[in-house]
Parts: sequence; structure tokens; C-alpha cells
Amino acid sequence: MKFQNGAMIAKTMAVFNFDSTFLLSGRNYTLDEHITLKHPKLIDIFNLGENCDRLYASMVNIVASNPFENKAMLWNIGIDYEKVDEFQVFCNMFHYTCEACKDTSINNLYALALSFFIGKEDSFFCLTENDGEFLLYDVNHPEIVIDKNKFSIINSFYRTLNFMSNEEPPKFSSEAFKREFIEDEIEEMKFKSNDNNDKYMLNNIISAVVFGGEGSVSFSNMENLSIYQLYNAYMKLRKKAEYNTLMSAYYEGNIKLSSSEKDQLCWWT
Repeated sequence: MKFQNGAMIAKTMAVFNFDSTFLLSGRNYTLDEHITLKHPKLIDIFNLGENCDRLYASMVNIVASNPFENKAMLWNIGIDYEKVDEFQVFCNMFHYTCEACKDTSINNLYALALSFFIGKEDSFFCLTENDGEFLLYDVNHPEIVIDKNKFSIINSFYRTLNFMSNEEPPKFSSEAFKREFIEDEIEEMKFKSNDNNDKYMLNNIISAVVFGGEGSVSFSNMENLSIYQLYNAYMKLRKKAEYNTLMSAYYEGNIKLSSSEKDQLCWWT
């Protein structure tokens, strides 16, 4: 099997749209007759054990991140993020983590993420190559095979569930500027605290929805919320707070809004 540390193929991006009403239902997504993508509920995440929110966030980043978001990590192992797609990134990192821990599944967070989101409890994922293309397969369930096209849907599904941005990454004006930008980010990562994004951790999102809502979600019933439902509720709370602040300023005479501007203001969409 050949794993390249340099340029691979030109990156292509596929965008898959999922019906928002279906996502709000919290149901799993059927990818094919053998693969069903789990729509995690909070109870599934809690069952991951201690530090479950950080473990879940790591697994989401593994299956849902794009090459640009991994540009510093890829640069460190000699890969230009603009020359690879999401599946190539996943497969290369799967390979490197397997080499690091000398285990194909048990100690491999990439395999753990696959098992959590699409596999079964006894899944044992391996990586192979067929006609120059990567393939992931489950040794214990050989009918489960993941290629580039399937992974693109998996990537899009979990980006959507977790409200990750679908904006195209920026383009650098030159290779030299790109290199300088990435190397600066690598240096910053050496001093960046792991706690910088704690305000976006699940425990804070859950607390905001429970304490900031109208009482329909409580600690006694939150376990059955799907991750999309949780983030959707959180985003609605933020929009409602912004709406209330804006309308208070309007009614107090601090800002002016035209009739059309007022009609366009809506926190529930």
C-alpha cells in the first residue's frame, strides 16, 4: 500500500444538502443497504465516559473536518492541504495513527470514530488500496465498505449535524504567503491553550439550552435530544437574544428600522 507524503491529486469538494426537517427529527441517515449513519443523542455521547465532550469533539473533527481546517497538521507531515480531499486526509491520518499505536482499531481514535458513527460495537476497520484509490472496510462486517464518494456524504452529514461551516476556504495569493501563514499557525499552536474553546464545549451548550430556554428542555429529559436538536436550540436562543436586544433598542429610540427591515427580522428562521 502506498501512502504519499507529498502532493496527491487535485482537491475536489462535493456538497450534500440534507433536509432540515429530517435532521430535526433526530433520525439516523441510511447511506446504503449496509451503512447507517448514527445521529447521536446526548445519551450516546454521555456513554463515552469521562471527558465525553472532548472525545466526541475529537471524533467529529476526525470525520467532519476539511483539509483547510487540518492545514497545520498536514503541513507537519509534508502534505499540502490544497492537494488532497477529505477522504485522503482521513486515510492518511488513519494510517499514521495505526503506525503510531501499532494497532488497527482498539487504540486508533480514527477507527473509534468510524465505529461510533457508522460501525457496530465489534467493528474492526482496516485500510487498503484498490486501483490507486483508498478503501476502508470492516473486517468483522465485510459488507461495510467506505470509498471516497461515501465518505464525502459522511463528512457532509456530520458537518451539518454539528453546525460546522460549509464556506469555501480562502485562497492565498501565492505559495510563499500560504507557507508563511501555515507556519505562523503552527507556531501559535505551540502556545495555544487547549481550553481556549471551552465556551463551545457541549457542557456549556447544554447548560445554555437548559437554563436559557423556556423550560421545555431540562436535565431530566435532555438525554434524548439529538445533537442537531441541541445545536439548533442553542442557535435559536442566540438569535432570539439578538432579536430582543435589537428590538429593545428600536422601541427605546436608540436605532431606526424601516418597515421592511422590521419585517425581515425573525429569530425563528
